[in-house]
Amino acid sequence: MSARAIIVQLCCSIAFAAVAWVVFAPANAYAGPIAAIGALLVSQVAILLYPALEKHWALEKSIAHDPHIGLDIDWQKLLLAVEQGANAVMFLQANWRIDYANSNFAELLGNRNQILNGRILNSAGDVAIPESLRLALQDVINSGREWQGEVDFVKHDGSAGQRKKELAFAATLTPVRDEDHMVSHVLLQCEDISERKSFADRLFIQTNYDSLTGLPNRRLARKMLDKALADARHWHSKLSLVIIDLDRFKYINDSLGLAQGDTMLVETANRLRLCVREDDFVSHIGADTFLIGLSSEKSNQRPERIAEKALSEISRPYYLNGNEISITACAGLSQYPADSDNTELLMRNAEAALHAAKKLGAGNFSWYAEHMRRRNTHRLETEAQLRRAIENNELTLYFQPVVSLADEKLVASEVLLRWSNPELGNPNPESFITIAEDTGLIIPIGDWVLETACRQAADWQAQGLPPMRIAINISSRQFVEGHVVHTLKRVLEKTRLDACWVELEITEGLLLGDVPQVRDTLKQLKELGVRLSLDDFGTGYSSLSYLKRYPFDTLKIDRSFVRDMSDANDSRELALAIVAMAHSLGLEVVAEGVEKEEQKQLLAEKGCDMAQGFLYNSAMPAQRFAHWAREFNSRQDA
Repeated sequence: MSARAIIVQLCCSIAFAAVAWVVFAPANAYAGPIAAIGALLVSQVAILLYPALEKHWALEKSIAHDPHIGLDIDWQKLLLAVEQGANAVMFLQANWRIDYANSNFAELLGNRNQILNGRILNSAGDVAIPESLRLALQDVINSGREWQGEVDFVKHDGSAGQRKKELAFAATLTPVRDEDHMVSHVLLQCEDISERKSFADRLFIQTNYDSLTGLPNRRLARKMLDKALADARHWHSKLSLVIIDLDRFKYINDSLGLAQGDTMLVETANRLRLCVREDDFVSHIGADTFLIGLSSEKSNQRPERIAEKALSEISRPYYLNGNEISITACAGLSQYPADSDNTELLMRNAEAALHAAKKLGAGNFSWYAEHMRRRNTHRLETEAQLRRAIENNELTLYFQPVVSLADEKLVASEVLLRWSNPELGNPNPESFITIAEDTGLIIPIGDWVLETACRQAADWQAQGLPPMRIAINISSRQFVEGHVVHTLKRVLEKTRLDACWVELEITEGLLLGDVPQVRDTLKQLKELGVRLSLDDFGTGYSSLSYLKRYPFDTLKIDRSFVRDMSDANDSRELALAIVAMAHSLGLEVVAEGVEKEEQKQLLAEKGCDMAQGFLYNSAMPAQRFAHWAREFNSRQDA
């Protein structure tokens, strides 16, 4: 502030104080001086604040005439935020000339170290954008409407080889209008959503595709069928379903191991892919179950040809870990509009046809028929009732005698399971045990059978009945992870039954592939002191190597050979050859299904050790069996 300005301001202050003195002095002797001093102080404060106020008024006046003055600091901050932000931002004129592009956009276009401002944006060259974005940009310029969408950019990593990486961006194009409301500029913003989209894609795949085979799972298959069914309705065409289920796959899984079973499923999926056209699809809807959707049928024969081709492909040998394995499958077919007009029923009907095909035998297929739905409904009801069978005390054990042919002594009894249900009556054991194995219910049911049978044997011995072995059938699923070993240890400790009175019967299917896990389980069972029996020999994958490799004590000849002994020379010779072979390996032999005295005599003459069948008695409940056993032993002792 100049000296002149200071003198002027000081004079004004003194004058202002003098006026105050004159006004207030008449009222009081002190009023005049006090007022003068107050006026002097106020004037000095005003003098100090005036320069700042003067600048503020001048700035407001300038902004009123030019709104851009005074915003320099905010504009720089905005540019800094845009430059350092995560999004790619571009501001360009309607003639495609770039006014501004931040470094993210330059890098996105492969121009990391170049300035794009002033250049022309195009769909080719070094300032190129994807064609889809170019078309959207042109539409925004022409229509003046904002556009949002997803755009894929191919980004170069800058290396010598220029490796490319496809990135997904969410783009927003916002038109900017001039005073005449014409689009003069467009603000282009792109947000990288590649990671988010990649996660969404992975989640979709995990939710809708089988991780093992890569095929659509049941969830996605239903959606695909819904769409195919809608198309079939629209075009008045046909839609066929083929559901394929591998036969005895659980035996392969249990015996060869899960890894080899998985390999077989992957190979099966690859074979089925080759059986269909591009507009058809294959899906993996269950553990060993596949579904084929066939659209736009022109002939009812085509689905049958596809089913036959698929079953033929599956029947070709598989080579797993050095083993040549053969397997079969069955198929069930249903078709829109003949069998149903909705996805759920079409699938259920195809499954019903599949169960019918399985009853025809391995390698068969069947079209759906109305009576199959009732059968399938019955199966579902059977499964539901079976789940409550143990807690409702509906299961009962029956015992069939096994007699020594050398001295006609009762030496064992085979345990057979029976089920009495108030809704279903007395279901066939073969039927409900199959359902139990398919659903996994065989594990708790098998544990119940093992404990109940051992407790019964211990009770009989306590009642004075001569000790005898009890032969218990073991499912292959009970062998998984050595489950049967732990269960048997617990049961023997609980019932205090000596292990030598327990004989476990297994089928040949469990031995397929010579899996180390099965060998270890059988070894542990033998170490417990139980006997091991190979059941139904001659009906499955019969092999002498099984008998030499595994620690069996007994071999049971299947009833089919014994039944035909009287009439068919080949059956008789085969049965007798099995007896001789088993003895040469140190095994005892039990003949099942002995019903005639002639069969018994022939088997005894050739050295068969034991027999069971209706010739002695059918299977009986525990109390009746105990009564029969006492009478039988009394007759033999007489």
